[in-house]
Amino acid sequence: MKKETSIEIILRLLSSHYKLNKECPEVIEVIESYLEIERLQIQDAFNDGYSLGKNGHILENYDNGKEYFNQIY
Repeated sequence: MKKETSIEIILRLLSSHYKLNKECPEVIEVIESYLEIERLQIQDAFNDGYSLGKNGHILENYDNGKEYFNQIY
């Protein structure tokens, strides 16, 4: 089961709000525009952590942040 990011949870919750979708659909569009930014931030965080932990123990076996993001989210 894949997890949801914070932005994905917000979008799912707001998408079911009928009045918001009818009167202000641009709100959903603005929030959707942040999905890519969030994805890149998660990848960067993983890559930074991986680089810092290279000499230590890595609990998960992912080659890079993109692979980590795609498998988790």
